Amino acid sequence: MAAASQPTQEIRQIAKLNGKNWSSWRNGVNLLLEKNRLNRVVSRQKLLPQQVANAEGVVTNQPLIDAWLQKDVDAGTIIYCNVEPQLQVIIEGCTTAATMWDRLLLQFAQAAAANANLLLAKFFEYKYEKEPNVMSHIMKLTSMAEELRNLESPLTDQQLIMKILHSLPTSYCAFQSAWLSVPVLEQTIRNLTTRLNGEEALTRNINKGEMDPADVAFFAGQTPPASDVAFHAPRGRGGGYPSFRRGSRRFRGRGGGSRGNRTDGNSNRNKAETTSTIVCFSCNQTGHKSYNCPNKRTEERKQQRDEKFNKRRTSFGCVSSSLCIVARQPDFWYADSAASSHMTDKRAFLITFKEIPPAVWKIKGIGGVQLERRGIGKVNVTAFIEGEETRGTFQDVLFVPNLSVNLFSVGSATEAGLEVHFKGTNASFSMNDTTVMTGERIGDSLYQLSVLADNCKHREDFAAKAVSLASAHLLHQRFAHANCRDVIRTIKSKAVKDIKLDPGQDNTAKPCNGCVYGKMHRLPFPTKGRERAEKVGELVHGDVGIVNITTPDGCRFYSLLKDDFTEFTNAKLLRKKSDAATHVIEFCEKIKTQTGNPVKVLRTDQGTEYRGERFDKWKQDSGIIHQLTARHYSPLRRSHQASV
Repeated sequence: MAAASQPTQEIRQIAKLNGKNWSSWRNGVNLLLEKNRLNRVVSRQKLLPQQVANAEGVVTNQPLIDAWLQKDVDAGTIIYCNVEPQLQVIIEGCTTAATMWDRLLLQFAQAAAANANLLLAKFFEYKYEKEPNVMSHIMKLTSMAEELRNLESPLTDQQLIMKILHSLPTSYCAFQSAWLSVPVLEQTIRNLTTRLNGEEALTRNINKGEMDPADVAFFAGQTPPASDVAFHAPRGRGGGYPSFRRGSRRFRGRGGGSRGNRTDGNSNRNKAETTSTIVCFSCNQTGHKSYNCPNKRTEERKQQRDEKFNKRRTSFGCVSSSLCIVARQPDFWYADSAASSHMTDKRAFLITFKEIPPAVWKIKGIGGVQLERRGIGKVNVTAFIEGEETRGTFQDVLFVPNLSVNLFSVGSATEAGLEVHFKGTNASFSMNDTTVMTGERIGDSLYQLSVLADNCKHREDFAAKAVSLASAHLLHQRFAHANCRDVIRTIKSKAVKDIKLDPGQDNTAKPCNGCVYGKMHRLPFPTKGRERAEKVGELVHGDVGIVNITTPDGCRFYSLLKDDFTEFTNAKLLRKKSDAATHVIEFCEKIKTQTGNPVKVLRTDQGTEYRGERFDKWKQDSGIIHQLTARHYSPLRRSHQASV
């Protein structure tokens, strides 16, 4: 008797399952089951022994069976008594402890996984708080890691250590570096906690209990803005940066001056005096923060002026700074007003080549790198103008290895007799009133030319892109099915460049299949006008559903039948869907016997459970009309039929 009452006494020591403590409750019940050697019964590792009978029909292993049944009862008692009364309905009807455990897993395991995801996000987003000490910081992270382990989402010790270290304030940077030198086997949570406590005590002793100056910026997001505490004016005659405080005599404003409230003025004065301990990271002076440092602002303005000056500087033989934009497109040619000569780094482009001594001339390339020219020659090119090809030759092109771009010198072109016209972002090069080349600006002084070398690898692709011919119907689809007449009118008026209608296609407005499908709509289902039955048995509705949790008898489905006139509904649990036909036959016979009215119409969906030779023959012999509705309901259809 003492052994039997032991689990019951230990039940009171575990908090009952309330739907929110699944992980801790599961661990506690598992420990209790293991202590009483019942866990193998719940996990089905030890099943009910089969009866073994001798020649006389006497069961020889009845003690083993009784022992297993007793363990199953004890395990079920532990589980049932540790669940709150409002949740005990979930496991009511279960015949074994294993069935109880399976139902609880099905109900709460998925919710526990969702809680684990939320807790994991909270763990990685956690930041060091200003008020608590390091020990509190470690305990919070360790507690969250323990909860994740209970939710079967454990973190490694290395992950926990890295989170603790990288969420510390700035003053612990030296400690983080020192920790990396600790042997791997000694990098444990216990050693980390001990060393951090010692580091915190040492830091507080040095700073006399005050916050480390290096942590001021770290906690800046948790303090009021600097403009609410104190702000700094330009340097005065005294050589400092005096603070003007609201409420003092040196500041005239709303609520300020000597006429204002003296209490508020003294309070703000105390706040300003508190900021005198703040140290600026830029100039190492007290009284202001780095983002309000006047020296830092002066230095930033100076750097901006220097950058603007360097961008405007050009010299003989220099390559424009815009080349950084096009360094990844080595096959195209670019017109540059800052380039002194035509240049390329593609030796294969040159049809003639003459070597030049490397030390003759140096060229400043991309990023300020000094590049040497190695030779000079000619390059045959093809220009693409409005879908037509024009061939030509670039003279005196310098071969500069590692230039990473092909340059066309505007200065050399004008010296050769070409006329250059710039309009907006476009440039055109002409000779004898004939346009031989065009380009489009992509930088401050850089124009991408519609030109490729004859032996360029991507020449065919560029030529295909240069000619954009399409039918009006295709352009209508490309422009998000805009009005076809508007598309044709836009192209003919030249409102969009580089797009032309294909003269070989039908460019008239015609119907588009996509537009027709997109404008189709569905008429609403009627909500009124359906005639209802006028007497019992005239119309019967039927349907089959699924039971969320299988019953102890093994029933997985249920059948519903409803008389349309009386709205009498009959439900029956089924082990198989095919048993629904038997339920219909029993229901119709019952109506006929009880009311004397035979069923005339049976209305169901197109489920296979209402098909079969026996059921079809019964309907034919009984004269019942079987009406079928849509098999897959839409939301509107479902809401409409719910009214029956």
